[in-house]
Amino acid sequence: MENKKAAVIMAYGSPENINDIDAYLQDIFGKMPVPPDARADNLKKYTLFGNKSPSNHILESLTKKLTHKLSDIGVDTFLAFKHWHPKLEVIADRIVEDNYSDVVELPLFPFPSDGVYSSYSVPFSAELEKNGYKGRRHSINGIYQYDGYLSIWVSLIREILQKGNYDRLVLTAHSLPTGRSPEVIYKESFYEFSRKIANSFQSIKTITGFQSRSKYGSSWLEPAIQKVVTEDIEMKSALVAPIGFCYEHLEVLYDLDLDFSKFLSEKGIKYARVKLMDDSDDFVDFLSSVIMSHLQ
Repeated sequence: MENKKAAVIMAYGSPENINDIDAYLQDIFGKMPVPPDARADNLKKYTLFGNKSPSNHILESLTKKLTHKLSDIGVDTFLAFKHWHPKLEVIADRIVEDNYSDVVELPLFPFPSDGVYSSYSVPFSAELEKNGYKGRRHSINGIYQYDGYLSIWVSLIREILQKGNYDRLVLTAHSLPTGRSPEVIYKESFYEFSRKIANSFQSIKTITGFQSRSKYGSSWLEPAIQKVVTEDIEMKSALVAPIGFCYEHLEVLYDLDLDFSKFLSEKGIKYARVKLMDDSDDFVDFLSSVIMSHLQ
C-alpha cells in the first residue's frame, strides 16, 4: 500500500435545488413513505431562500481551500454527504480504489454524538471493510475539543458585541432525538463549551437551549430555546450564537433568523445572530491543524 493520505469532510447534505427535494427526502426516510408535512416544510423553506440551501456552495468552497492547503503536504481532501452526492459510501470506495494508507474522517459537527458516530463513521467503516481496506483510520467525533475552536467562536461573538449592546447571549445547539440514545455526551459537551464561552464574556448574561427540534419523534433534547426565553422575563435583546453549527444552512437561516426571530419579536425582544465560520481562513486553518494532528 502506498503512503497516501486523505481527509474526508463529512456533512449531512442538501439538495442542489428545489427540484431535488423529493429524491433528497426519500434518501432520508429510506423505504418509508415521505410524510406530506415533511415535503411541504422543505418546499416552504427552500422557496424562501431562492430554491436552494447555501450549504453546498460553502462546503465545496471549504473543501477546495482545504485541498489547496493540504495538498502541498501530501494530503488529498474529499467531501462526502450522508444524504446527498457524493455519498459517504462512494468516497469510501474511492479511498480503497486509490490505495490510501491513512484516512482522517471528519464529520463537521462541533459536539460528539452517538447519532453522528452511528450514521457517519459506522457506514463509512462498513464500506471500507467490505472492500478490504487495510489502511489506518482516524475517526473524529466532535471538533470542539481541539485547540483553536473556542478562540474562533470567541472572536466571532466579540466582533458583534463590539458593535452593539445586548443583555443576553443565547447559545444554541441542534436538538437531537433521544429514542435510540440519550445523547448524554452531546449534551454535556454543549454545556461544557457554553461555560467556556460564558467565561469569556462575563459582562453579559448567557443562557443556553436547543433549537430545530423536528416534528418527527417523541423524545428530544431539552430545553428548547423558546422555553428558556419565556422563563427569562427580563430579556430585552438577544445575541444568538448557534455554537452547535459550523456553517450556514436552512436550520439556521429559517429556524433562527425567521422562526425564532419572529418568536422574540412578538415578545418585544431585539434579535441578532452571530454569523458562522463557514469557509473562513480561520476555520480552514483550524481544520487543517486537526487533520494533520492525526497524520503525523
